[in-house]
Amino acid sequence: MERHIQITTFALILATISETNGCDRRPPPQHEGVATFTTPYDGQVFFVPTGDMIKLTGHVTGLPPGRTLGVHIHEMGNVGNNCSDAGGHYNPKNKTHGGLTGPNRHLGDLGNIQTDSSGRMLFDLSVEAPRHGWIHDFIGLTLVIHSGQDDLGVNPDQGSKTTGNSGFRLACATIGFRHRTY
Repeated sequence: MERHIQITTFALILATISETNGCDRRPPPQHEGVATFTTPYDGQVFFVPTGDMIKLTGHVTGLPPGRTLGVHIHEMGNVGNNCSDAGGHYNPKNKTHGGLTGPNRHLGDLGNIQTDSSGRMLFDLSVEAPRHGWIHDFIGLTLVIHSGQDDLGVNPDQGSKTTGNSGFRLACATIGFRHRTY
């Protein structure tokens, strides 16, 4: 009988320790990112890890209507000086500029997205995560929408190989953590 009480007591202690040390069966919260655009533009773009990809969804309004515009993640989080302080395209692998699906591209190259007749740009794309499901590498960088269409690095000039000749920086927002309750 005494042995049975000891085993039962041990099991209760173990269960209590497991619960208080976070050993429950709920999955850990998933970190997500968000870029929030402000006046004269409006909208949010969400960055959600999905395996070895990051899914971008959301929208931005106030852009030129009916246009195809280059979109990139830039290497710094400073949106000052009309987005010029955001630095160059995010390029930790030191590659030349390219399209979203090309073998040779900056990790920040997101290709082109069309605006609708009211100037709204919808985001629904997936990009390679710098590391498997690792959103943290994008946090603190800047999402930039350019004034022109990205040539995806296919032209022989230097501008094509570095920026895609996508024009000036029209709108930008720093990518931060999205705070969610689980």
